Amino acid sequence: MFLQKFKNKKIGIWGFGKVGTSYLSLLQNYTSSITILDKKNTQQIFSEHITFRIQTPEEIISLFTANDYICISPGINISAYEMYAEKCITELDIFPHLWNKGTIAITGSLGKTTITSLSAQILHNYHIQTQAIGNIGYPMLEFAQHPNDTQTVILELSSFQLSHTKNFAPDIAIWTNLYENHLDYHRSFDEYAQAKKNICAQQTASQTLIINCNLEKYIQSPIQKVHWICNSEKEALNFSNTYPASFLWYVDEQKNITLLHKTKTTSFLNLRDLSNITFPENWLIMCALLFAKNVDISSLPHHISNITLPEHRLNMIASIKNKIFYNDSKSTVWQATHKALQTV
Repeated sequence: MFLQKFKNKKIGIWGFGKVGTSYLSLLQNYTSSITILDKKNTQQIFSEHITFRIQTPEEIISLFTANDYICISPGINISAYEMYAEKCITELDIFPHLWNKGTIAITGSLGKTTITSLSAQILHNYHIQTQAIGNIGYPMLEFAQHPNDTQTVILELSSFQLSHTKNFAPDIAIWTNLYENHLDYHRSFDEYAQAKKNICAQQTASQTLIINCNLEKYIQSPIQKVHWICNSEKEALNFSNTYPASFLWYVDEQKNITLLHKTKTTSFLNLRDLSNITFPENWLIMCALLFAKNVDISSLPHHISNITLPEHRLNMIASIKNKIFYNDSKSTVWQATHKALQTV
């Protein structure tokens, strides 16, 4: 059992938010020595074998040198401590050992939460018991510690969560897009892109990747089943020359959601039959996901009548001289604001 590797080892936990708390809950019965490090103090009372330290440069070094394993919370930057990388473990390294049913993982610079919410609700409406966890607010290790009837988990994953994972390989990975983001954390755009790529880097031939065609440069000689989300029929035809065994999704001139695979085209439904609750490229992703899950795509319009999405962050704050001003304070890339304004 994977967790036995922690037995009687000294464990450090860096960061004590939701993820750090889930590390503690999971591992506290496997060892007699846990050290927690965080910038903020806590009022929590711990057992005598658990030590809490306020983060300082000296305490960080001590955490690495005095412990056998360091459980890293998302957003903790360990670039200055790469000599200790072999000691570091992420929640994504642990979760697959606790969860042996279906896993769908979603990342991207924008649209992660929309795709996660759509996927969870639509699969549920197809009578597949799902639970959205991860970056969406429900820590995966907390979820895994409580038995339930869920058949498939949907993990919303940020670049922070993916940065240091070593062996994560979901059954279905979805990579929506890539824009410059979080460069205050990642040392370069390439490092940010490589973090995102970790969502599919360890996948095997039996697993599936759904990815925007604009990200082709990051996917070299893929071994997994790849569904490319294309911007046009012409683009799909061009991709079919390079990837004849792949699945290529696009919206044709008649607004039909169409799949091109091994020179054969299949139209499943018309975009006009779907809600305008989200963008066409998201419906292409959803159709690729349903296809990968072997469910009937043509019945999708009957499974979305009760679909809702999280309240949008864009808020109108003023109208001055016929000019409307919006606040999009949660946006981390300008492309997100641009997309949001298209829905106004």
